[in-house]
Amino acid sequence: MTKIWLCIYFRIIVNWTLASSYLYLPSIVGVVIERIGNLCGLPDCYFKFTKIVLLSSILNGVIGFWQEVPEICLWNLNILYHAEIIHFYLHCSMWIILFMIMLAIDITEITGIKPHDHVSIVNITYCADNNFTYSRLVWPEQLPYGDRIKEQMYYVPKDYRYSKTPYKQILIQTGIGKIWEILKPDQGEFFGCPVSQCWLTYNKSLGPNVDAVLFRHSYSRPEYRRPPNQIWILLNTECPVHNSYTPVSDTNVFNWTANYRWDSDVPFPYAYFIENNSPLPRVYEKNYALNKTKKVAWFVSNCNPYNKRMIYANELAKHISVDVYGGCGKLQCPKTKKAECFQMLKKDYKFYLSFESSHCIYYITEKFFMNALSNDVLPIVMGPKRSDYELIAPNNSFIHVDDFGSPKELADYLHLLDGNHQLYNKYFQWKGSGTIIEDTRLYCRLCAMLHDTNRAPRHYEDINKWWKGPGTCPT
Repeated sequence: MTKIWLCIYFRIIVNWTLASSYLYLPSIVGVVIERIGNLCGLPDCYFKFTKIVLLSSILNGVIGFWQEVPEICLWNLNILYHAEIIHFYLHCSMWIILFMIMLAIDITEITGIKPHDHVSIVNITYCADNNFTYSRLVWPEQLPYGDRIKEQMYYVPKDYRYSKTPYKQILIQTGIGKIWEILKPDQGEFFGCPVSQCWLTYNKSLGPNVDAVLFRHSYSRPEYRRPPNQIWILLNTECPVHNSYTPVSDTNVFNWTANYRWDSDVPFPYAYFIENNSPLPRVYEKNYALNKTKKVAWFVSNCNPYNKRMIYANELAKHISVDVYGGCGKLQCPKTKKAECFQMLKKDYKFYLSFESSHCIYYITEKFFMNALSNDVLPIVMGPKRSDYELIAPNNSFIHVDDFGSPKELADYLHLLDGNHQLYNKYFQWKGSGTIIEDTRLYCRLCAMLHDTNRAPRHYEDINKWWKGPGTCPT
């Protein structure tokens, strides 16, 4: 009898010791993870996953104590402890599985994955936290000057999430070009999207049965008779003065547009600055002018652009040092050594000429982001108007030539910034408040909007006027 009570006593001690570790340690770990997550701006979904695992451990620690006493008591405490550890590991696994099953409805909310979905863990880039809502401002008339890209990224149609929604098929019709060469057929481009029930095809024989057709730059009428509810989308990645777009003689051809223009149905810029949901605290202030000994740099190879940027740059060079690299200058930094060129830019220069080759509205290429902002250099921009830059750029992150009456006035201001580090560094206060991204998940957004059953019918009566009419590319 004494041996039995001693066995029970030792078992209670071991179980409660282990249970306590499962009760308190997960709680401490949970608090630490949540604090770190808040500092790093992690989505709530990471906390949900963590809490599920930790709570499973807690349940296991509590319930493990009430297991019946074994018939043969292990008197060697080392063996007893080893046996209990194995015992707890097995039960912990069991309880995690059971707890995840019990919270299956929460898992679908967290991941956006439904039982009939195809899932690719490698490509998942979205976390379905509380930002995913049903009533997003995704169309141009709903939010003319706001961040519709972010709205579209988080948009999930109300009828989509828990219903067995049929796939939306998208046909790649014409002129896809380099940007589409890596497109995965079938559902590959939609793995990891909040709304993933879409399908890409190059098979034109499926034309009469698809939900949407993509045309890039050019338009050639398909041979089949167009179904009444089929969406035709014009995709453009270059401005009107740089492509050979064939005008459309027919009216009411296109329903949607997808290009760099902010007033297109699905904005598709070269790059884009997305702000954090909650700004991160600045731990330290960096002097971005420190040890930089050179003034202005410019990498350029097109010496005969549509606008007069070369004339402006040459006039500016009369009043401040401008180092021109490439085919239009005396200095060289080959594209094959892009990393070294960017490192030189980041180390030596304070300013960069981010001059576009045209003044087409909303036309801002990736060089503004990748050459200047990403390399801690202050961009001086020429192209569309200031308000167009402000739609996709960090706040107070650039200097626009339109704000100055002449190149000399601009040069005088640059000399002022060059001699005043505090004033210069104000243009970098946006650092840490968001991320520059090149992939705005066009396909994910297209898929979500195709699943919007409440969308109103839309079409462009004259796509030529919208795309390259008066005022779209001023000289």
